[in-house]
Amino acid sequence: MVCSRAGSYVPKNRGESKLIPMQANECPARITVTKKEDEWYITTVNEKHSHDLSPTKSILFRGNRIINLGVKRTIDLNDEAGVRTNKTYQSLVHSVGGYDNLPFVERDVRNYVSQQRRALGKEGDGQSLLKHFSRMKELNTYFFFNIDVDEDNRIRNVF
Repeated sequence: MVCSRAGSYVPKNRGESKLIPMQANECPARITVTKKEDEWYITTVNEKHSHDLSPTKSILFRGNRIINLGVKRTIDLNDEAGVRTNKTYQSLVHSVGGYDNLPFVERDVRNYVSQQRRALGKEGDGQSLLKHFSRMKELNTYFFFNIDVDEDNRIRNVF
């Protein structure tokens, strides 16, 4: 396991030399583990980082970003009311007192909204497909369709 800033940054533009805080900077911090005969052993540990640490920013790592049920409900209600996603996010930021107190970023809200819109029960592609197939069934009584959905009511298969 290595630090998220291990490795070296290779600029896309030749001659670019500016440093971006989240870029790799050859941080040597790492833990090496090996397996011998069904036993795991820690072989090396290096705790020294070549950069400043910011534990308060760890909530912004992808694995730590969480949207709780109450916030999801607010996002759903705002989306149904036609409130733009960026305005919804700004209201959430304001309600908790700043960006640092919110355990997710605007991209997470946008991803959640688009995921909900893709569900069969919402106005989106799935709902449009269902309406189209229903009209086809009215025109032709022999028309058959079947839509398989998962536990989140998202389309898996269409026949």
